[in-house]
Amino acid sequence: MLETANSRIDIGKLERQVKWDARKYAYLWEGSDSLRPMTEAEPEFMPADLAEPVAAAAALSNVESPAYTLQRYRPPLRWLASAAARTVLYMARIITHAQTHFNYRTVAALDTARQQFEHLDKSQYHLSGILGWLSSAVPQLGDSLEESVRDQANLARRVSELESRMGQADKERVDHGGELEKFRTLLPGLQADLEAAKLQLARQAARISLQERLLQELGQPARQSDPVSTHVAVQGAGSGELAGLYMVLEDHFRGSREAIRERLGEYLPVVDQCMQGSDAGELLVDLGCGRGEWLELLGEQGFRARGIDSNAGFLSQCEEAGLDVVESDVLEYLASLPDASVAVVSGFHIIEHLEFEVMVRLIDQAYRVLRDDGLALFETPNPGNLIVGACNFYADPTHVRQVFPPLLEFVMQSRGFRSVELRYLNPHPPEQALSQDEAPVLAGQLNDLLSCARDFAVVAHK
Repeated sequence: MLETANSRIDIGKLERQVKWDARKYAYLWEGSDSLRPMTEAEPEFMPADLAEPVAAAAALSNVESPAYTLQRYRPPLRWLASAAARTVLYMARIITHAQTHFNYRTVAALDTARQQFEHLDKSQYHLSGILGWLSSAVPQLGDSLEESVRDQANLARRVSELESRMGQADKERVDHGGELEKFRTLLPGLQADLEAAKLQLARQAARISLQERLLQELGQPARQSDPVSTHVAVQGAGSGELAGLYMVLEDHFRGSREAIRERLGEYLPVVDQCMQGSDAGELLVDLGCGRGEWLELLGEQGFRARGIDSNAGFLSQCEEAGLDVVESDVLEYLASLPDASVAVVSGFHIIEHLEFEVMVRLIDQAYRVLRDDGLALFETPNPGNLIVGACNFYADPTHVRQVFPPLLEFVMQSRGFRSVELRYLNPHPPEQALSQDEAPVLAGQLNDLLSCARDFAVVAHK
């Protein structure tokens, strides 16, 4: 018997060697075409199908047998016995080579089958989840199907009703087709008659307006025959004994020169737009120029500006500042100018000093003296501001009447001006507005009346 140091077989080591050699020669890892041997880092695994055979092998391997020793024999005999043993082992390896290779392939096939079974287990798990979801969704699908059937029945009923209505409509269309065609043939003539009627109505309205104006003028012969009345209506307290008092009143109630210059600066862009491409020598006329703030702004922009006023004190201040001013009644001055000779006609806080008839006459004269695309600019207190309309307007005793903004817009349009625009400016400071904490709706409405723009202007082109 051979001499050996081991009395039993290590089945765990044998298992690892079998798995190592099996995977070395088998195609593994999820259908990969490449060969990859198992590494030492891979976890141990015992296929379920190999558990019983391996256990049986382990039971057999645990059988101990006495190990015979050759020590009692002489060295030559021991050498011969060892050589014989090695020869037998070598022949045993040759004889069992095919069986070993077969065992390797068998173990590999078993391992592949195990993997397939694992994959099937996972698929079965997912399939079980899907089947569970379907079993829970089937009642809902049934309810949805019933609802769809009901909707389909309702839809079929509505389609039937619509078809019946369409049939009736087609019948009515055929019945009224002749009348429709007849109306279509008459439509162009009716449209032409309508346009002619609109034109005639506009002409009639203009004629009535002219007649009303003539009646008003005929009803006041004294004013027409008295040249002084018109002058007084335009100039107010701008001349005579009250001229000095009016200067002080203007400084006190209207504001400082710096404040007025800042407000009037908002109109410079529209004047610049009007003067683009124009002759530098074109005349800009400011009616009721007062202290000359607007004339100064126009001069700083390089425009040729001339102011018209009847207050000697205001005119003296303007002359000291080097401004071009003329002492005259504004209507008389405009009447002295030729047609289309002025680029801009402006008047700040002047039309509220005029009677309505005089204001219309002033607008007509401005339209006459302006060149094509010339600019007319008039600013006046805003009666929409309750404080201005009910109180501050009367701080100036020369004010005649408040001017309603839409009325001024209408008059400008009716006298031939185009592109008439209303601009609201100079609102009360925000800190003077009513608080909206307690009654926001009422406070908001009152602020619209009390804190809105204190002045408005009409900007129009010829």
